[in-house]
Amino acid sequence: KLAERCGSIAGEVLGIARDWIRKGRFPPDQYLFLQAGLLLGDLELFQASGEKGYREDAGKRAESILNLQDEKGFFHLDEAKESPKYVECHLHLVALYEFLRRNPGDRLKRRIIGAFKRWADYVLPYASLSSFGLIGGKTEDGKLYNLRYERNHRISAFAWGFATAAILLEDPRYLAVAENQLQWILGFNPVEVSMMAGVGHGPGCYHTRYCFMEGGEDGVVPGGVLNGIVRGTGKTQEIGDITKNFVMAKVPVDYPVMDTGTRGWTYAYLTNEYWTLNNAWFLMGALQVERALRLLR
Repeated sequence: KLAERCGSIAGEVLGIARDWIRKGRFPPDQYLFLQAGLLLGDLELFQASGEKGYREDAGKRAESILNLQDEKGFFHLDEAKESPKYVECHLHLVALYEFLRRNPGDRLKRRIIGAFKRWADYVLPYASLSSFGLIGGKTEDGKLYNLRYERNHRISAFAWGFATAAILLEDPRYLAVAENQLQWILGFNPVEVSMMAGVGHGPGCYHTRYCFMEGGEDGVVPGGVLNGIVRGTGKTQEIGDITKNFVMAKVPVDYPVMDTGTRGWTYAYLTNEYWTLNNAWFLMGALQVERALRLLR
């Protein structure tokens, strides 16, 4: 009974989201993410219930996501395609991959594989901006940055996306890019710090209340992934509580910033705080890289 009730609630939530789309009751720049959420929900509910309606709706959602991709490879966030270029790997690509994985013979197969190729080829040149292979990018004003995408969950998401492209296209070039994103998190970066606690040489300080518990004073939560390196802005830069901890200098633009100057507790939550989202995407990226390695090597 509990399973049936949970399935019923999930179905109701999907119905509400579909109604939002029909009536336009959502911020226009959330259209891509709404379609991705609906597609993932349809796939799970179809697997749980076997109701064909979910399978049919999943196909429509997949096609809606594909229609939001520009021929150059980036995606639009809004249905009118007036939003800035969206090049990050997010749940829209995960949803397309899951749809294809569960429906390998679907008529959209070639379009989905083509979408991954266009996206990967559009992003690929930005992997050469950094000596470490980290994917950089352009800001809205057209400036190039090595550290365009701060936060380790975004970097891990790129790892998943490129590993998936490597699998679908059987192209090792994409796999090498994916590996570089994970290696950045594990220590192959300009500050020579592993941002996964307990693995390699860490920053020495962490933003976690475990520091105030007996036995946890060092702040190390084994396997926890920190927010990570942020880029300099050319101004005096805050990386935490402005009254307690911030970089007392005009840090050069795009300069890698992380707190490595204290031991145990730090107020620098922007760089040194744990976040489950970082771990979730790291696990997804690492597992997909492993699958690509088994296929291509």
